[in-house]
Amino acid sequence: QTVILVRTPEELRGRMMALTSLLSGLQPLGTMLTGVVADLASPQLAVGGGALVAAFGLLVVFTRTRETLRTF
Repeated sequence: QTVILVRTPEELRGRMMALTSLLSGLQPLGTMLTGVVADLASPQLAVGGGALVAAFGLLVVFTRTRETLRTF
């Protein structure tokens, strides 16, 4: 988190902190969902599914980074 904030331009640091706080606050929901999937199906499916969702999220972020930064 420190490296991200140091590399973030001064005028965008508030937005970056808001995003970091939002993602940290949503972590318990993801943990609960992973537990439910592990109980209903299997732990391997729960972890693998989480990895696929994370990879898809990174792909979306990296493909839209240039467009997003231009809007600020």
